Formats: sequence, C-alpha cells, structure tokens
Amino acid sequence: MSDGAGRWWSWALISWAVLASGLEGQVPSASNYLLSPDERARLEADLADVEARLAEVQALEFEMREAATLRPGNVGPDHVRRDVGPVEIRGPRHLLPAAAGAATHALGQFRGLSDADGALTALRIDIHDAGEVESLAPPYAGGSGTAVLVATAEDVRALVDHAVRRHVLEAIPQPLVPWSGGWGWDSAFRPDDGVRLMVQSTNRDGIACLQRRDLEACAGYLALSYDGSTESKLALLEYHYPASAFLPPTPVSETPRTDDLLGRCVFEQRRRGTPDARGTCLADLASREYATLGLLPSHPSARASLVAHALQLGGDGALTRLMRRPDGGSVGAHLAVVAGTSEAELVRSWQEDVSGRTGVFRSEGGERPGPASLFWAGGLALLALRSTRWRLG
Repeated sequence: MSDGAGRWWSWALISWAVLASGLEGQVPSASNYLLSPDERARLEADLADVEARLAEVQALEFEMREAATLRPGNVGPDHVRRDVGPVEIRGPRHLLPAAAGAATHALGQFRGLSDADGALTALRIDIHDAGEVESLAPPYAGGSGTAVLVATAEDVRALVDHAVRRHVLEAIPQPLVPWSGGWGWDSAFRPDDGVRLMVQSTNRDGIACLQRRDLEACAGYLALSYDGSTESKLALLEYHYPASAFLPPTPVSETPRTDDLLGRCVFEQRRRGTPDARGTCLADLASREYATLGLLPSHPSARASLVAHALQLGGDGALTRLMRRPDGGSVGAHLAVVAGTSEAELVRSWQEDVSGRTGVFRSEGGERPGPASLFWAGGLALLALRSTRWRLG
C-alpha cells in the first residue's frame, strides 16, 4: 500500500472514532419508541381530525362534479328548441339542423311507426357543444325518455340517430328486441341475410321448414314460443338439445370447442361426476338470457326476417299497435298482432315469401327484367360480339 493510501485510511479511521464518541449515548433505546397513553391519545385525535377533513374534501368534490353534470334541462343561454314528432331537441343553434335531420331520418326508418295515438312516449335530447363543455363535466347517464349528448358538428348526427333508435326499441315490449337481436325493425335491415343463414343451417327444423315447408318446424326453428321466462328458455333448450344429442358421453380426454358453451359445461360436469350433466347445464344456461338466445339454432337475423315480414303485412301503424302491448307473452303472439293475423297464418305467409323470394325477401336487384330490358341487353351483346374476333359473319 502506498503512503498516500495509508494516510487516507488513517484519517478515515480517526474520523469514524471521533464521530462514534460524539454520538455515544445519543442513540435511542427501544424503550424510547413506546408512546405514553397521553401521546397515543393525541395522535389518535389528530388522525381522526385528518380523516374528517378528508371526508369534507371528498364531499365538496362530489358536489362540484354534481353541479357540473350535464343534466336534462341544464342548457346554455344560446340553446334553442326544435320538435321532431315525439322528439324534443334542445341545443346550440348551429347544431340543431343536423340533429333535427338525424331524428327525422331515424324515425322514418322504422316500418309501421305512427305516433298519432301517443304510443311512443316523448324523448328529450339536450345537446351540448363539445368545444364549450369542460372535459371533466360528465353527461347525464340515467333516465328513460331523456338523453344528454356532448357532440361536435361531425358526430351529432350519429349520436342523435343512436338515441332515437334506442328510444324506439325500448318502447317495444319484451322479449322481442333481445329475441331478434335488435334487427328487423327498421328499413336498414336486409331480410335476405337471414335467409342465407337459414339455407346454410344443418338444424333439422330449419331444413324441414325450408325444404318440406313444415310450419311447425318453422315455429320451432324461430323459437316463437319464447317469452323471456326461465320456463320457456328451459323448454327451448330441452327441445333443441335432447338427451340423445349427448350420447354416447363425451370422453373426459376430449375437450369440446371453446365456442361450444353447452358442450364445455357438460364436459366439466361429467368430469366432476355430476349424474345429470346435461340437465344441470341446461338449467344453469336457462337462467341467462344471452346464453339461451345464443344456443338457439336460428341466427338473430333469421328471426328478424319474421319481424320485417310482420311489419310489412301490418302496414302503417303496425309498430304502434305493438307498442301498446305490455311486456311478456310469446314473440309469436306479439308478431301476430303486428301483422294483424293469426300466428299460424303469419308463419305460413313468411314461409311462402321466403321460398318464393317475394315480399320483403325480393332480391336486392329489384324486379325481374321485362321484354324491353331483354331487347336492349341482347342488342348490346350483338354489338359487342361484332367488335371482337368472335364477331358474327
């Protein structure tokens, strides 16, 4: 070790010794950490005071957010009102034309809707310009018949359209909207989509409905007995998933597909040794609406095609008649009221239109070409052939 390094270590040891001697007797013992009863009481009182002040601050923050909440009726000085049928719109003057146009378009999309008898309750929409609202001010989220929107000129149409459509669907008695997936009620729906899925179906009722025109099979395939109750859910699942479909038992080593909700449930119950795995799973799934409707063999768009057909048969005011009915009852009974006919006649008419591609199921290309169209098509074809190496003569 060099002389410089040795001197450095010497000074370090001397400094440490001096410091240690100066601190001797000042290091607190374990007994000094114990609080006396008076000190503990003062500390607890201070802690309670801090907690009380924190609660006051939180309450004040809540009141401030509540005051800033955009509730119905909390409109600005430049807001004006415009009524579109049962829809009352209030908002900035520069957003009202687009909002009113969107409300008019949304209401006009629903087949058979007539508000003359007041079946569709009023809807109030308060619109706030997003550029004039504080970012922390939340919109009002609750309340049937009210909607508070924070919009810009670019998205006000979409927001109003969504609010109006949701209001109309909420007026339709349950369980029609979940059963149809919310489709089929407006003119934007294409019934042909549902027919394509029916043609691809391997379900026995779907095949019998389309190929043998079995009306009972059609009703079973479309689940017209569904009324939203647990009993009807269980009955439908029992019908579409009989015990024979689960025989022989699936070996425990064979795991079902991840998208097979019922199969996975039966697999787990059998692995646990449950005697009636199928019955246990069906009872559990019947308690959940989304699970029951998801297990039905018919796609929502196929069921929605019956909605579109019923509305066409019912004509003007068909949807209004439906809105006057209370919740509950089978979907078949509800749609028969919409169509203004019996449930059996509705299914028969629907099946005929599906098979013949008539009514709402007419092909998207429109009517079949007439003689004049065929004449012009043939003439153009001849001209095209004469201008190529395949020309005639």
